[in-house]
Amino acid sequence: MLLPSPAGEQALPDFLPPPSSLRDETAQPLVLGRWFVGALASGLLLWAFGAEFVNSIEPEQFDEKIGRHLPRPGAKLRFRSEGWATTRYASHGLLADDVEAKASFAVGVWGDSFIQSAHVDDDEKFGARFRERWVGQPTVTTVAVGYPGRAVADVVALLPRYEAIKNFSAHVVVLPDLFDVSPNGTTFIERPRFEFSEHRREPPWPALRERLARSRLDFLWTPIHRLFVAHRNPIGSEPLRWRVGPVPTEANRWRRWPELYDVDPAAWQFALRELRASTDAPLAILYAPRVPYLDDGRVLLEHPVADLAARFGAMCRQEGIEFIDLSGALAAHFESSGRTPMGFHNGRIGRGHLNGDGQKVLADALILWASRVLDGEGSASAVHPD
Repeated sequence: MLLPSPAGEQALPDFLPPPSSLRDETAQPLVLGRWFVGALASGLLLWAFGAEFVNSIEPEQFDEKIGRHLPRPGAKLRFRSEGWATTRYASHGLLADDVEAKASFAVGVWGDSFIQSAHVDDDEKFGARFRERWVGQPTVTTVAVGYPGRAVADVVALLPRYEAIKNFSAHVVVLPDLFDVSPNGTTFIERPRFEFSEHRREPPWPALRERLARSRLDFLWTPIHRLFVAHRNPIGSEPLRWRVGPVPTEANRWRRWPELYDVDPAAWQFALRELRASTDAPLAILYAPRVPYLDDGRVLLEHPVADLAARFGAMCRQEGIEFIDLSGALAAHFESSGRTPMGFHNGRIGRGHLNGDGQKVLADALILWASRVLDGEGSASAVHPD
């Protein structure tokens, strides 16, 4: 029932509260407080989640002796995007376990993220497996000198600098892909003259990385990097995706290898000669391609560019560098165990970096080669550890 108001206006139903209570001024701060508390709780939850489930930011410092920005001594790298591991660093970007190992014969193992091995814990890395399995005298250890994106040109520049600070007895350069032989892939862009010219890499936004690392806000770095940095240098980075649904993929890269490998023999020969001239110690190149691999639901064990790898191996021997083809050992491991040597539970099976099984295969190949060198048989001849 509606009752007339004193001013002749129609009144509200008697079961509704008075208008003043509908405009309660205390309700607005209450709503804002709830929003603030919710945002704070969500932020704290994300902060705590990121401290364990997100890759850590490890600010780098410039190493005067090496001439590169490298992880700080004592740094611990937490890696979660592929695998689930923590890596400890000593000085000059070397792994702490490798530096702490006492041995009279040290093998420097060079490469990119394959050798950095941030995807597996320190006790699963090939260096730890090597020391576990090495038997006899003299005592031998491996020292991983790995950093993402390194190619043969980087090894040529850095190898003499590391030899000046550590007593290496031999060296192995690990190549997961023949693209890593030349700076621009299998060929050089500039044709008139081959030359290695060092370019110092500056880490992007070091001050911001430092602040985020100290505040344990590591989870903010990936979106910031992909939005403002990765698009300038897309190698190894993926842009943020704003759409839902399936992602179209390219044809299997292995099928396109013949067209990708437009090999210039002169470029490879120049790179190998520069590498051989960088050290007087025994030297080998270990080729560890992604074998086995998946193609249309099938597991294929045959390396699709085996002929090209054989040509490259022959060039290595001509330049006095031993060539070790690990494709047979990687395929044999899968056939005997049913486990792929590459890939992780949070990645793509058969693709990506060496997992724990792959680290063991690599360690066995290094043991075989180190034994040959100590026996005086480490000449420039092909070795197939399968």
